[in-house]
Amino acid sequence: MRKALLCTLMAALILTSLSSCSKAPSPEEELQEIQDEFLSADSISVIASITADYGQRVYNFRLNYESDGENGLITVLEPESIAGAAVEIVDSASTLTFQGTRVYTGEILPDGLSPVDSLPAMVSACRQGLATQVFREDWENTACLCAVFIISEDVELRVWFDEAARLPLHSEFSFQGYTVITCDFDNISAQ
Repeated sequence: MRKALLCTLMAALILTSLSSCSKAPSPEEELQEIQDEFLSADSISVIASITADYGQRVYNFRLNYESDGENGLITVLEPESIAGAAVEIVDSASTLTFQGTRVYTGEILPDGLSPVDSLPAMVSACRQGLATQVFREDWENTACLCAVFIISEDVELRVWFDEAARLPLHSEFSFQGYTVITCDFDNISAQ
């Protein structure tokens, strides 16, 4: 009797410990969890270094982006010559204002995507973009989840999310296979 009771208790302990072990979520499930967190955030704040490659010209920017999920404000931090310039995003349209003057920012891609539009486009993909590929891949020695989003027929966005922090580390927009805009995130929060 004692031996049967002991065997029953051991079997119960083994089953309990096995049932408490859960398998890790798939990359797709993990991305869905990250997107749910971004979608439920009331505010998103991003500081990023942007490189825009126009082919014969390459420009570097450091931008601050604040968004409530629908509208936002991008402030240029660098280069110093245009620091303080602001880009207001209202109803998905962007307007750059500098020293009281509205400025055309210049599209880098035929579908109208400009370097300043890259942060709102990336945040939109993080919130509700449909990923065509999701896989695990390190970015600069950090374990990441990489998601590939189709922005348009010719434009693809890749975002590397730090698996521990569940926030973007790096993103790349490519046009017909050529990387044209890169973003490295210095600080990002979704609350």
